[in-house]
Amino acid sequence: MRVIYRFFILALTLLFVACNINNDVPFPIVLGQITEFEVEGECSADGGNINYSKIDNESRTVTLYVNDTVDLTNLRIVRVGIAGIPLNTDINYLENPIILPDETTCGEYENFPRHGFSDSIDVRMDFTRPVKFTLRTYQDYIWTVTIHRVVKRQIQVENQVGEAIIDPILCNAIVYVAPNQSLKRLKVHKFTLGGEHGRVSPDPTEEEASNFYDVRQFEVRTGWGDLQAWNVAVHKADSITNLESAVKSTVNAWSNFALIEASLSMASDRFKKTSLRIEWKKADDSDWDENSHVIEYYELTESGTDNIKATLKGLEPNTTYEYRLCYEDGDEEFIGSSITFTTEEQIPLYNGGFENWWVNGNVSYPNEQGFSYWDTSNPGSASFGGSNTVETINPVHGGGKAAKLESKYIVIKFAAASLYTGTFGQLIGTNGAKLNWGVPFTSRPTALKGYMQYAPKVINRVGKNLPADAPVEGELDQCTMYCALLSEALVVDNTNMNTFPDWENDPRVIAYGTLPAEQNVDSKGKWKRVNIPFVYRNLDKKPTHLLVVFSASKYGDYFHGGEGSTLYVDDFSFEYGDSPLVR
Repeated sequence: MRVIYRFFILALTLLFVACNINNDVPFPIVLGQITEFEVEGECSADGGNINYSKIDNESRTVTLYVNDTVDLTNLRIVRVGIAGIPLNTDINYLENPIILPDETTCGEYENFPRHGFSDSIDVRMDFTRPVKFTLRTYQDYIWTVTIHRVVKRQIQVENQVGEAIIDPILCNAIVYVAPNQSLKRLKVHKFTLGGEHGRVSPDPTEEEASNFYDVRQFEVRTGWGDLQAWNVAVHKADSITNLESAVKSTVNAWSNFALIEASLSMASDRFKKTSLRIEWKKADDSDWDENSHVIEYYELTESGTDNIKATLKGLEPNTTYEYRLCYEDGDEEFIGSSITFTTEEQIPLYNGGFENWWVNGNVSYPNEQGFSYWDTSNPGSASFGGSNTVETINPVHGGGKAAKLESKYIVIKFAAASLYTGTFGQLIGTNGAKLNWGVPFTSRPTALKGYMQYAPKVINRVGKNLPADAPVEGELDQCTMYCALLSEALVVDNTNMNTFPDWENDPRVIAYGTLPAEQNVDSKGKWKRVNIPFVYRNLDKKPTHLLVVFSASKYGDYFHGGEGSTLYVDDFSFEYGDSPLVR
């Protein structure tokens, strides 16, 4: 009887424990991504007929442009494509994620197709402001869709001076003409205040000559249907004080300096005899800089337009400034309108001292745990024998740690140690891997600087299809370091060298820099300072991504190099100077 009782108590205990077991198996991570997004009236950023949509998986944003016939309050979505991308390649995720629109902008929220759709149904939403969409897999991912309406408003008249000043908010426009032009008989060539598809009543382009002696009012029907009342004034540029009306000025603000360009399209013969200068100040200051900047470049074109350039130096990052064009004519001084700009932020290089590391299994990562910025060749090499890019406490240049990159022969392949900004994609058998190059970055530094030690070994592993400049077997190995500012992230497959960008000509490359050849030598156990200038292909375009690459064997993508070649890197950072290098 006592045995039966004990057995009964044991059974109850086991039942209680079983009922209290928690399901702690985590859900797999499946990224929800928008692969297609098309709307009615889509066009390019400049209003052309080519559809343009930018889908950024990093920031989870979609940017679209539509022509001026589109009503953003009731815009038809033509096509939406979505996908679930598992981070773990072992997961076979066959279902599409669910897409949920912002309920406040979607008139028929309950009828919105939850798994994407094509143009077979009529789906409309209010896109006057950016719209949030939720993509639901095992997790929720918030995407933002922003739609810009391209409206080309222009006024062109005979003997016009400078560009027309058009204010679409207040519906006002001002046009300047030459001093000898009659305001009562003015020929109007272009008058698209309602955009290319809008209508103006009365239409002055249909008049043989228009009277603009007084301010005129026009009824404008936009291409998307709004009715607006516009006031248009035409003035003679007969006073030299109308400098601001004759100047078309642009400013390209970096973090420490600003590039100023201006075109003056009135009274050029007089400007040649005057002293032009640019004054500047912080927006919050009351006084303008006494040390006015001299114009660096002055050109008088055949058409009579004066082109000038200047560089404002010694600025502070992330600060708002004002500048203005001034000139003197004898005893008189004339001052143009001030123009405001804000300098860029100086974004630092994350973990450039390589102090932060964490280990997952036998794979080392040079980041704080859970943060993605740097990655290495370790996810590939660790599958066969362990990490070949690791932290080290000896030697170090500064702080307590540095990064050690050692090329090794692992099982059946030569594995060059590498370190780069981005993420490891996936292995391609034993022949290589796909890499996601680049991390979000919007500043424009002038150089990458830091410290290195390099101990190359004699090349004893020989690859195939090598470039002509690659060192041969028996010669010393070479390391590599380079950096690039990009207009988008890159995906490269090191089994297919055609996927690598042409650093000199690829339009996605805004700036590029590489380790000078004379520094690619044995450092004899000493730290050497490294300075890699960014060489800019375009001074106006701003980057979206940053790429920095280090490797102990320059031709490791070809499985070519010396076993034991070791590169140490430490204390890398960006320099923000006052004059970028230009190709």
